Amino acid sequence: VYTADAALNMVYLPLGNATPDYYGGGRRPFDDAYNSSIVALDITSGTPRWHFQTTHHDVWDMDLPIGPSLVDLQINGTSTPALVQSTKRGEFFVLDRRTGQPLVKTIEKPVPTNGVPGDTLSPTQPYPVGMPSLTPANLAESRLWGATPLDQLICRIQFRQAAYQGQFTPPQLRKAI
Repeated sequence: VYTADAALNMVYLPLGNATPDYYGGGRRPFDDAYNSSIVALDITSGTPRWHFQTTHHDVWDMDLPIGPSLVDLQINGTSTPALVQSTKRGEFFVLDRRTGQPLVKTIEKPVPTNGVPGDTLSPTQPYPVGMPSLTPANLAESRLWGATPLDQLICRIQFRQAAYQGQFTPPQLRKAI
């Protein structure tokens, strides 16, 4: 599903990932540049105007599930055409829809890179600062649930045996969450 802006003569496309989703060792540079990105195309020519990636080297299937919402924001007394892109990560990116530049501070945070041999993961991921986040809290052994004490014990044992480093735990050759 895409979103169009007739006044700017642009269409905004939310992109997925090159297959396979959970291993990126064979991806081409083009794939890594455009996977999990919002891409603005000129409606008349189809020429790309800009793109913004919400998850670098996505091996978690965190591609964009829906087109962006178009809004006009008042910034320093001036109306700025913006788009708001929601993600499967639970984040909201706010971009200038003319240029693709973030309108809210966006920082790169370190993430784990100990994935499958042959796959080179991005050492950082982008996060919008000051925006609401729907990202669930990291799992913690103390908050695991089970219907009975035995279920809880089994769940905690499995949790301790699995690789888990939060939302960006890379796919592993061993059991991972």
